[in-house]
Amino acid sequence: MVKITDIIRDKNLTTEQKNQALRDLGSKVSLDDNNNVITREEAEHTVAGSCAKEANGWGCMHIGHFTVKVHVINGVIEGGAGGNPQTDYVVIGDKKYTVDGDNLID
Repeated sequence: MVKITDIIRDKNLTTEQKNQALRDLGSKVSLDDNNNVITREEAEHTVAGSCAKEANGWGCMHIGHFTVKVHVINGVIEGGAGGNPQTDYVVIGDKKYTVDGDNLID
C-alpha cells in the first residue's frame, strides 16, 4: 500500500506528479506552497486540544525535509498520512504531536 509520505519523499517524482499521486489516493494534502498556508479562518476553527485525540482542524505535518498542510479530525490525519513516529510530527495550534501512521500521539 502506497502511503502519502512515500509519495512526498519520492525524489524521482516532480511536484506535479506527486500531487497527482496524492489526489489518486484521495488525499487532501498538496505540495503547492500556496495551498499549504493555513488561512486565518482555518486557524480560528482549529483546536489543538489538551491531548492528541482532541486535536481538530488544520496543521502542518513535518515529514523529513518537507512540510505539508494536513486536516486533523479527532487526532486522526484525514486522507491517510502514514507517518513515521521517529521523524514525523504535526504542529496544530500551539501543540506539537508525533505522528504514528495516521494518528497524532502525545
